[in-house]
Amino acid sequence: MKTRIAVSVVASAWIALAGVVGAQDAELNVLRKYVGKWEATFTVQDGENEMKADVVARWVLGKRYVQQTSTVAGKPGDEAFGIMTLMTYDSDAGSYRRWTFTSAGKASEETGTWDAETKTLTWTGEDPKNGNTTTVSATFKEKDEEHWSIVTETSAGKMVSLIAGVNRRVKKAE
Repeated sequence: MKTRIAVSVVASAWIALAGVVGAQDAELNVLRKYVGKWEATFTVQDGENEMKADVVARWVLGKRYVQQTSTVAGKPGDEAFGIMTLMTYDSDAGSYRRWTFTSAGKASEETGTWDAETKTLTWTGEDPKNGNTTTVSATFKEKDEEHWSIVTETSAGKMVSLIAGVNRRVKKAE
């Protein structure tokens, strides 16, 4: 009898876990759009100085996270600038989560939502030091193209910075 109860409890736990993992897999599928090798072209604030970056995104940690690494080409004589981002879906919180780290020692954390109608992931985070809010929007209307922007505003709504660009896929993910 005890064996049947134990088997029943374990089976129930596996069934419940399968339901959670299945739902999370559908949410994680949205992040698949990032996976691959990309060339990025973007402008910072004034829109006049175009910059370029190489971007590679891949699944890591059992395909529960997408790790995106970017190398931004500097001006002649400048060092390249590195960015590493981890993204996932947090089923407990019911939202996407993202952590970004730069070679300049900066770090940020955002939560995100997916709008299936507009094919846009919107990430929002707040800088605890100054109260500024950063919103990152990534739209995937074309199969191999991502249009994105990063807008930082003060708590009063005044824009501090704007970076906008387009990533174009150059190699399918393996």
